[in-house]
Amino acid sequence: MSSAMRKFAEIVDDLGLVDLPLQGGEFTWNAGQNNQAWARLDRFLVSPSWIDQFSGINQCRLPRPVSDHFPITLVGVGGIRRGPTPFRFENMWLKVEGFKDLVHSWWQGIEPCSRWNSGIGRKVRILTVEETELKKEAKENYRKWVIMEETHWRQLSREIWLKEGDRNTGFFHRMASAHRRNNSLERIKINGEWLLEEQEIREGIANAFQNMLSEDMGWKADIGRLQFDQISQQEAENLERPFTEDEIHVALMEMNGDKAPGPDGFTMAFWQSCWEFIKEEILEMFKDFYEHSSFLKSLNNTFLV
Repeated sequence: MSSAMRKFAEIVDDLGLVDLPLQGGEFTWNAGQNNQAWARLDRFLVSPSWIDQFSGINQCRLPRPVSDHFPITLVGVGGIRRGPTPFRFENMWLKVEGFKDLVHSWWQGIEPCSRWNSGIGRKVRILTVEETELKKEAKENYRKWVIMEETHWRQLSREIWLKEGDRNTGFFHRMASAHRRNNSLERIKINGEWLLEEQEIREGIANAFQNMLSEDMGWKADIGRLQFDQISQQEAENLERPFTEDEIHVALMEMNGDKAPGPDGFTMAFWQSCWEFIKEEILEMFKDFYEHSSFLKSLNNTFLV
């Protein structure tokens, strides 16, 4: 990398600028003998605050009429309609005083406030005249909300290698915005054919996964003559013992609380934080599986696309 290129990269990094995804090709310049030289010279660089105002925007390379540079323009990304947004548990709720008590009451069958989430901001943020004089308390409340915001954007960004508390809220926010742009689907190539219309994309994806996950009845491997290592009788009996509360709890706590939730919307952080009053139902589920060797099919549901 030349000194000029290194300086350019440093300026982009210092200003926190984002290079939007480019559609229509990887390069924006083409020249040389027999047009064999290609490079990415032209681009739009935008700030995170600009992305907040104009989300869903990408760069698009246009046909090159005369110049050795391809013109590029900004285009809106419509994507595919996904229907109503499913429920998503926000890990930042766990940091709000009284939230776990509310969940506990709901878990025990007491009906909670139906509009808790819509009113939580007003409940925590609004200060009385007397409270405004309590500067220390106000600062503490502000600090809590900063942590909650960081937790929220960390959960959306999926960047689990940065530890919570590193004050990377801006980074998490940009990563979440980038994930939204990358997840926007305008077309897809299946079996060498580009699908553009929404309905054919839906059907193409469903058929592709159905073919991939269906069993091929035409051929099966013959493993009858293969020799495998065998476990001892004691090891076999240990594998068939009932699940204990300790091993279930240890396995749960080893999971990452920020990982993407399943269709039910609850993250691992929810189950970890509320273990004390939800464990009976979880243990009962494991017991039922042990005794009947079956479980609800919905437990295997997940998001494939």
